[in-house]
Amino acid sequence: MRRGGAGFTLMEVMIAVVVVGMAITVISQGFAAGTKAAAVTERKTRAALLAGELVCMMETGQIDILTQTEGEFANSPDLPQGAVMDSEGFRWRCLLEDAGMADLYKATITIEWSDAIDGGVPRGFEFVRYFYKQSEDEESSAGTSTGN
Repeated sequence: MRRGGAGFTLMEVMIAVVVVGMAITVISQGFAAGTKAAAVTERKTRAALLAGELVCMMETGQIDILTQTEGEFANSPDLPQGAVMDSEGFRWRCLLEDAGMADLYKATITIEWSDAIDGGVPRGFEFVRYFYKQSEDEESSAGTSTGN
């Protein structure tokens, strides 16, 4: 029952509050899901960068793929506390197979980690890389140069 004013009834105000409350709930859930997805993506990106670093270490001989088949990434002592490339919790495995040609190896490299944001769900990815292992004759002649 309205009496000569241009206002809202109690029922209209209550319905408006319920609608706004439901909208805020849906929006906050969207933000939470977005934050979680961003954190998972950040860990995947970090794993991909660490994988590239691992391959470089294998190619330069810092890791001998013929003898070392798994390990953990160690944090660099040069990194400040809380640095972006914190590698704690990331592990790697390498399965080496003969590629069918002399001194050519197929390395299946797996990077693994657990996401605390998902309750410790194990995650990882796998990629294949081919490595050429130089023979001892090639290694000894690689350092010599012939020139005028």
